[in-house]
Amino acid sequence: MTEKESRLLHDFENKVLRLTSMYSTLQEKYGELERSNQMLRDQINDLQGQNLSLSDDLQNALMADALIGADQGSKMTKKKINQLIKEIDQCIAMLSK
Repeated sequence: MTEKESRLLHDFENKVLRLTSMYSTLQEKYGELERSNQMLRDQINDLQGQNLSLSDDLQNALMADALIGADQGSKMTKKKINQLIKEIDQCIAMLSK
């Protein structure tokens, strides 16, 4: 083997070693990103649940305020009561079939 071929082989080996090292590094980073992504998805799910709970709490507070006698919420309360009555009527209709 000539010196030129030997150098080329050595350069090739160095490049392969660097590529393997870079590949390992990228695999580690990918794993970290996957874990981070999953944590963020879990966090989003938790926050969406909290958002729904807070929305329900707000609706309940607005209805309670309307029942106390606040003028602004009375329309909403009537609408909600009518909606609940319709749902109950639908349930009764389904049960009687």
